[in-house]
Amino acid sequence: MESDYLVALSYSCNSEGRLLALSWCAYHIVNKTTNEESSLFIHPSGEEIEDLFTSSNLTDTTGLTLHDMESSQDLPSAMQCLNKALYENIILHNANFTLLTYKDNLLCQILPDECVRLGLKLAPHFHKYFDICNEFEKRYSDAGSNLTLNKMLHFLGMIEIPERIVAQQECKTMIRLISRLLKDGHIFASPKDTNSEKIKPKQVIQKPIKKPACILENPVPSRVVMIKGPKSNTEFYEIEEFFYGLHVEKVVSLIDPYGEKSEIFLVKFTSEEDTLEALLYDKRYLKKRPITVEETTEEFFQNAIQNNYYRYQGDKFLVLKTKENSLQGLVPKLTYFFAEYYYFVVEDRPDFVNSSVIRVDEQELLNYLRVGSNIPQVYLTTEQISRAVKIRGFLQNSKKSDVADFLKDFEIFGYNVFIRKGGKEKVGVEIVVILTTPDERERVCRTLSNRLFKNRLIEIYPYS
Repeated sequence: MESDYLVALSYSCNSEGRLLALSWCAYHIVNKTTNEESSLFIHPSGEEIEDLFTSSNLTDTTGLTLHDMESSQDLPSAMQCLNKALYENIILHNANFTLLTYKDNLLCQILPDECVRLGLKLAPHFHKYFDICNEFEKRYSDAGSNLTLNKMLHFLGMIEIPERIVAQQECKTMIRLISRLLKDGHIFASPKDTNSEKIKPKQVIQKPIKKPACILENPVPSRVVMIKGPKSNTEFYEIEEFFYGLHVEKVVSLIDPYGEKSEIFLVKFTSEEDTLEALLYDKRYLKKRPITVEETTEEFFQNAIQNNYYRYQGDKFLVLKTKENSLQGLVPKLTYFFAEYYYFVVEDRPDFVNSSVIRVDEQELLNYLRVGSNIPQVYLTTEQISRAVKIRGFLQNSKKSDVADFLKDFEIFGYNVFIRKGGKEKVGVEIVVILTTPDERERVCRTLSNRLFKNRLIEIYPYS
């Protein structure tokens, strides 16, 4: 079974091989997204924390300090936290994963030795894993063998991004290497097995047959991303600082049809590698605001540079929506690209007729351009609509866990709950929940609507 996630797992230990820290981060293979990197500090059994730092230059080799270890916990507690995180973030969402480490030491020696010492049993997911060195050698056979992580980066022309704690740096580096390997067409298959005593034969690498170049099949790789979420008055240098370690060529701020700055920026990088790494900055924060990073086209970027100057002067305009990248016989004032559709802002011309173009309300476009101030739209398929409900009555600061508590008798997942917050003048929120079946939707509407939850009346309607 192919894995949905690869979980990069790194560690730090002292000179005697006692485990001191674990860092991990999950990478979704299909969506090319990552969860937040996490770390745990571990207090070795039978050791005094102060003695760890007096007996050797531990800080120089691992980056760990006495202050870090003050929040440490014993290995059983740490393993319980790690397994719980993997369960809640991956398994609970009907997904599976395989661990990925740097070399074999952690899963074949250090962790088993610690478990034997404490009488612990490792969970089954610790028995199969990928070694980043092995996978790198499979894909780039001319790079050599037994490379360090830094040498792998150097071979690919990628820069090293230092971190104070070595385990955290190794974990983030492995995530960057996973992303690049997948981009270059590598397939993670046949993981290693810690229970196997036999050495598996080396996999034969088949060199791809080069096809003759065809000018019709030579698309220009995009070096542009779209970021949503910064305040409209964010300075360009703040966007560049957000992408620390990457080389930004140009930043463009999109304006809305009225000439006002929006909360969407386009960022062009100097290389494809930097663009690929920029996608890993998705879900990070800029001035306490969550930022969404999405790939977009060079064409859209060039169009924004040329046409992103329109100022509304009171003349009538309309918004046209189409999957075509141009309007025959009509030059738009502004062009936008969201959710696989082009939005063209044009002067109002009643004589314009095009069967592939739909006229839409300008609010649909503004909902994209004003990420923080407008209610975000939830786009569902026809099948999802048949299973979805709207819930009203929750407070503005409600979380998905509150929704889960209210619907505790029904099976729902976090990614099927959408909280749509209104403006500052609104106290409540509207919540969209996708149930498992249409019958479940009917049962929720019938049994839970107009009930009290935390002293608030909750109303439920079928989604439409």
